[in-house]
Amino acid sequence: ALGHHLDDAAESFFMNLIYNGQMRALSPKYRAGNGLIVIRPLIQMRERQLRAFAEDNDLQAIGDEACPSMRFDVKMPYARAEMKTMLKGMEEKYPDIFTSINAAFSNISDESFFDPKRFSL
Repeated sequence: ALGHHLDDAAESFFMNLIYNGQMRALSPKYRAGNGLIVIRPLIQMRERQLRAFAEDNDLQAIGDEACPSMRFDVKMPYARAEMKTMLKGMEEKYPDIFTSINAAFSNISDESFFDPKRFSL
């Protein structure tokens, strides 16, 4: 089980869109290359909700320093930091954006994309 949350999924989606040209997000459940089933049980929770729960209940949490994408000794996570900033600005302008992003991850219209394999003709 991995601790990714909705903020991670949104950041990853926009990183893939902007830097990789892919419409891709974090799946709540998938089979890894070695056959292991990986789940993300917190994927629909906001980061701030999880932080508040941990603080309210005096739970120790592993900080960003343990996250592979935040390994500052390997590389600075500029792209993720940029996405966090971008999404924060979007949320200020559109307060329900994370509700919409969460809904969109479950409401995909394949026929509206340019990939001919997805056209429903």
